[in-house]
Amino acid sequence: MPDLVHRTEQELLGALIYDPSLVNDVPYLLPRHFQHSDHQAIFAAFLDIYANEPGIWGATMAERINLQIGQSSIDQTRLTGLVLSSPDLASVAVYGRMIQEAALRRELLSHADRLTQAAGTVRGIDPELDHFALLSDALRSNAVHFDTSLTYELAVQAPRQDLRTLREEALLADLIQHPEYLHEVAAWLDPEVFTSPDRRSIYEAIIAVDHYGEPVQELTLSWELARARSADLTLAGEPIDSRFDATPAAPGYLARLAVTAVEAGVSIELGRDLLADHSRAELAAGAARITVNAVNAVTIAHQPAAHRTLRHERGFAQDHSAPLLTPPDQTLGLDGPELRQ
Repeated sequence: MPDLVHRTEQELLGALIYDPSLVNDVPYLLPRHFQHSDHQAIFAAFLDIYANEPGIWGATMAERINLQIGQSSIDQTRLTGLVLSSPDLASVAVYGRMIQEAALRRELLSHADRLTQAAGTVRGIDPELDHFALLSDALRSNAVHFDTSLTYELAVQAPRQDLRTLREEALLADLIQHPEYLHEVAAWLDPEVFTSPDRRSIYEAIIAVDHYGEPVQELTLSWELARARSADLTLAGEPIDSRFDATPAAPGYLARLAVTAVEAGVSIELGRDLLADHSRAELAAGAARITVNAVNAVTIAHQPAAHRTLRHERGFAQDHSAPLLTPPDQTLGLDGPELRQ
C-alpha cells in the first residue's frame, strides 16, 4: 500500500481538482512540498491553470492538467481517480498541514545528512566536527516514518472469539465513525482499560487528533500514530537507523475499524462496561497481593528464631523479602563525609 504521505497528497490533489477554490485553505503549499514527483507536477499544473482559468473544476480541470503535463503516467483516468477517491473535501486544510509537516521533516533529514557527511566518522579529535555529529543526531531525532503499515497484529489474529476484544474494537469503531461521542467518553474512560497496547494507542490517538481540532478519520489517526511511535522510540533511545526495520504485521486494522458496522453512541455503554471490568480486575489483583503478603508474614512469623535472625542479618525485612537499604561502609568520593554532615 502507498505510504501515508503518498495517500495524503492524493487526497489533497483529488479535492483540489474537484473544487479548485479549496486551494485558498492551503495558500502556503508549494510544489516542492510534495514528496512524489508526479504529485509535484500535478500541483504545479493545477496552480498555473487555476490562476488563468479560475472558473473550471472537476473533469474539465483534470483534462487541462493532463494536457499541460503531457506525461503518459498522468492521464485523465488517473486524475479522475484522484477526485473519486478523495473522501473528505472539508479536510483539505488538515491534509495541507500534514504535507507541509512531512516536507519539513524531509528537509531536516537532508540537513542531518549533510552534517553527517561533514562530520566524518572520527570523533574526539576536532570539537567542531563532534558538534556537527551531535547536531545531525538531534535533527534525525525528528524523523517520522509515515507508513500505512501502522497496523497491528490484531488484524491477522484468528477469528476473534474474545468478547473483550470485540467490545474494545466496537468502542473504537464508534469513536472513529461518530467522534461526536468522544468528549463524553474521554472524560472518564482511562486508556488503561484497553487490554492491547495497540488498541490503547488508537484510543489515545483519537483523543489527540480531536484535541488538535482535526477530523477523526483513518488517515489522520494513522498520521498521529506514526508521530507518537517515533516520539516513543526517540525517548526510548533506540538507534535511529534501526527504528523501522521491523516488518509490520498486516495492513488495514484502522481501515477495518472505520467501516465496522456499529451503532452510534454504543461507545458510552461499552466504555462503562470496560471500565467496570477493569476496576474489578484491579481490585481482585490488589486483594491477591494482600493475601500473598499476609501468607508471607505468617510464614516468617512461624520460622525458627535463629532463621529469622539470619534473615535479618542478611538485610531482609521480617514482614517479607524486601531488602533493607543501609548506608555504605565506605565514603563516596573525597567529599563523602562532608556531604553526610
